[in-house]
Amino acid sequence: MADVRRDLETGRDLRNSLFGRALLRISTFRREDTTRPRQGYETAISDNPTWDNFARLGYLKYTLGDFSGAEQCYIDAEDELNGQGIAALCLGRAATRSA
Repeated sequence: MADVRRDLETGRDLRNSLFGRALLRISTFRREDTTRPRQGYETAISDNPTWDNFARLGYLKYTLGDFSGAEQCYIDAEDELNGQGIAALCLGRAATRSA
């Protein structure tokens, strides 16, 4: 994990990407610091509410014993996935109708 963190710190483009920021939060969480990853996940969700960010925050809350908070995060992740699936289905139907 130390190698991943070092690589992320040296690669500004990756470090500043959504994926890179998620990896940094995971590596911070693995080092027993739970405040920074929680704040990072919450910031990521406010910037870009994707299912994977909800799931990561849910996992963190679960490991800290906040089971109802974790459940809500997983519900939000599922809703986000369902929303993406519905949007993709609608776009697919619209594309086939216009063809």
